[in-house]
Amino acid sequence: MTLHTRGLVRLIAYSLALALVLSGFLAESRIENVNLKAERRREARRAYQSFLLSLETLDAALLKTTAAQTPAMVASLASEAAGEAESAGASLLSLPGAALGKGETAAFLNRTADFTRAAARDAGRGKLPDAETKKTLMALREGTKGLLSSFSELSAYIYGEGCFEDPPEALTPEELAEKSEGSFAGTLLRANGDLPGIPEADYDGKYAASLSSRKPEALSLPEVAMEEARERAAGLFGLPREALTPAGESEGEIPGYDFLLEDGGETRIRLSKNGGRLLFFSAGEKAGNGEALSPGDAAKKGGELLEKAGYAGLEPGVTRKEGEILYIEYAPGQNGARLYPDRIILGLSLSGGELLYLDASEYLARHRERDLPASFGEEAAAPSLPEGFSPGEVRTALIASEGGREIPCFEVRTADRDGNGFLVYLNAETGEEEKILLISEEDGCFRTY
Repeated sequence: MTLHTRGLVRLIAYSLALALVLSGFLAESRIENVNLKAERRREARRAYQSFLLSLETLDAALLKTTAAQTPAMVASLASEAAGEAESAGASLLSLPGAALGKGETAAFLNRTADFTRAAARDAGRGKLPDAETKKTLMALREGTKGLLSSFSELSAYIYGEGCFEDPPEALTPEELAEKSEGSFAGTLLRANGDLPGIPEADYDGKYAASLSSRKPEALSLPEVAMEEARERAAGLFGLPREALTPAGESEGEIPGYDFLLEDGGETRIRLSKNGGRLLFFSAGEKAGNGEALSPGDAAKKGGELLEKAGYAGLEPGVTRKEGEILYIEYAPGQNGARLYPDRIILGLSLSGGELLYLDASEYLARHRERDLPASFGEEAAAPSLPEGFSPGEVRTALIASEGGREIPCFEVRTADRDGNGFLVYLNAETGEEEKILLISEEDGCFRTY
């Protein structure tokens, strides 16, 4: 055999061996891909079954809530309904079809959880559902019943390969809803379209459409032009005007002008259009290079920075440390009461005290003179505490509920027999508990949970 022939034989042998190895890899890859798809389908089936079970329990709890005759039973059943609505919503998020939007169904479940939680809270205070509340509960039940009917029909298809697959991109949502029998995504779109309108209920919850916020007083201030805002921002930070580059306008509850600082970093400054006040500041996570500060010293320095920015008279409260950045919540006061809804959040470097973060959006959106109760003062009768809790510092405060309702409270700092610290907020007019927070104090920081 010639040398040339032997070389050709080796080449063919190597090629065949390589082909066999590659085919093995491809086959293994196909097997892994098939296994992955099978596992995803199993996970989707589990989430679907959990979703359906939550809808079934929610449907029953809503119907029983409308029939309950005592506050205790209403509170129990409405709480059960809220929990099942939340469980259904969580299961929905883990199912396919996000690209086509789960908005309507998710929003319906959020409203249901929110409303039934508010009904349970009212029942806990001895208030039975009135006619309007029962009407809303029945509307929520009809919507739940419709969802249950739509998704129950899918049970016959959940073991098929196409049920939980992502839908074809070429189909529009309308075409998918019409043609995709046995598809979760198609069923979801049809269910979204069949959901009934929910009555505008007057209740206290974060999804309550009827709790529209009042127009911020900050919007009544004269509007400034972008160049004037640029001058103000430069002056506030002791910079030449040219150091700030306009970066557009921001919308939202408090519209503003954005500027970028030409410092080689990511420093962004936003001033409000109305009044030209400092609305937002972010300098990333720059490392400080100055003297180390304690949380107390940093809070004092933060107050000075706020005063320079036109926010005077705010007191520091909750603090949290993240690396070398200390975040501090400041709140203004009125007649000795701390106005927590009007907070400003500040972030300072603990190595030098440089400003790294500021968000004054809540202050500008909410701050105004409040009409507080005439008897609202620290000299009022000491609120009662549960047995085993030691009395502590009492001050007055204004807090906000989930739905934005403002509640004058006594803020009582107390502790149980084991030394666990709490802030208990008692309604200044009724004496009822509105909120309880657990206190954590570590490394000079004061946090609540």
